[in-house]
Amino acid sequence: MNIIIIGGGVMMYFLARFFTSAGSKVTLISKNAEDAEDLATMEKVNVVKGDATLPEVLEDAGAAYANVIIAITPNDPDNLVICQIAKKEFKVKKTLAFVNDPRNIEVFKSLGVDQVVSIVNIMSSLVQQQITLDEISSLTPVEEGKVIIMETQIEADDNICENTLNEFDLPEDALIGCVIRNGKAIIPRGNTKIVENDRLIILLLPDIQTKVIKVIKKG
Repeated sequence: MNIIIIGGGVMMYFLARFFTSAGSKVTLISKNAEDAEDLATMEKVNVVKGDATLPEVLEDAGAAYANVIIAITPNDPDNLVICQIAKKEFKVKKTLAFVNDPRNIEVFKSLGVDQVVSIVNIMSSLVQQQITLDEISSLTPVEEGKVIIMETQIEADDNICENTLNEFDLPEDALIGCVIRNGKAIIPRGNTKIVENDRLIILLLPDIQTKVIKVIKKG
């Protein structure tokens, strides 16, 4: 896979390292000379110095052959323009942009950006969840936090322990998708009995987390 990442700083470095380790061909674009010089010391990456809002810079970076373009500059308008040029001029199939202002998420999507990531939304969601739900071992936001994948381990005194799923009324917007028991995955049904040390993988909307916990965990 050919990936072009536009931006700078530590985030760009770690993204590049991740994708190259996965076998992708990575090109980095930075208009900051110092960043470009530092990034050029990385193995298995190509580095282009320039302003990626200019079509000629994207062309020099090989945008016509890119499968994915990721715009993570600190400037939201720049990220939008980069993705739009990639789509219109170079027919890039997948574009992803970071936004600093969460209010720009829907705007970016309406203007053709395939995936929009708000670090503010993700971090605030994670912080809020960790503060309010100490019993939860894992929380993964999906689609900028619109959906949550939650993992929790069942204790002997939890409400749901030694009971079947159809004995409990989960909120409508929650679904127990998997039970991990003794290292094996079980796709549960209504008559599935939950026992101590089971790990439940739950898909839910963020505004019902507390309700779900009250149903499942000890009172």
